[in-house]
Amino acid sequence: MFTRIHTVRFQNQLAKEAMRDKFVSIVDGFFAEGLLLTQFVDIDDTTLCFINLWRSKSDSERIHHAHQSVFAQLQDMGVKISMSGGMATVKYSSDDILNMIEKKT
Repeated sequence: MFTRIHTVRFQNQLAKEAMRDKFVSIVDGFFAEGLLLTQFVDIDDTTLCFINLWRSKSDSERIHHAHQSVFAQLQDMGVKISMSGGMATVKYSSDDILNMIEKKT
């Protein structure tokens, strides 16, 4: 599996809140494209992190390249974006954890 981590720093809290819903909507569409799991983490008032788990690096790169224009537009608006990624090992403690996670169909 492959994980891509996005850290997005906005100019203010209002901009972050406005874009958070947009990011969630965009990423929700990735489940049909091979995304296995996503997490959105509110780091602070102006920083949002989202972590996407993919079956493979090639799945992640295909979607990343298809949506580069979104990140370019954000950077043009002064939003700071950093991305990193790598092969991931994922473990969980119990099948019960799946009951705490929203399932996308």
